[in-house]
Amino acid sequence: MTRTGPRRLVSNLNSIGGLAYDVANDRLLFTDNGFELVGATNGDTVYALPNPRAVAAPIDAATLAVLPSGSIPFAQAVHALPERRHPRRRRWRVPGLDGS
Repeated sequence: MTRTGPRRLVSNLNSIGGLAYDVANDRLLFTDNGFELVGATNGDTVYALPNPRAVAAPIDAATLAVLPSGSIPFAQAVHALPERRHPRRRRWRVPGLDGS
């Protein structure tokens, strides 16, 4: 929703199942669970819309699919998970380049 009211960010969706904002990567994650609807060309998958606050005109859902349509039957909730570092990875220090 903007100060002027709601606006459409994505076109060609059928039935939104879940929605989450990924703060760490500035993207909107969502699912569409309506691939089995008559005439549907997209759906039953998860989508990612990068930089959603900068969208000027609706973007076709097919261009935002993370997985192929139909790959997640009855897709519902979606959650943005925090990035985790592998416990064995270390940040290597390079004298002179990392401030040491």
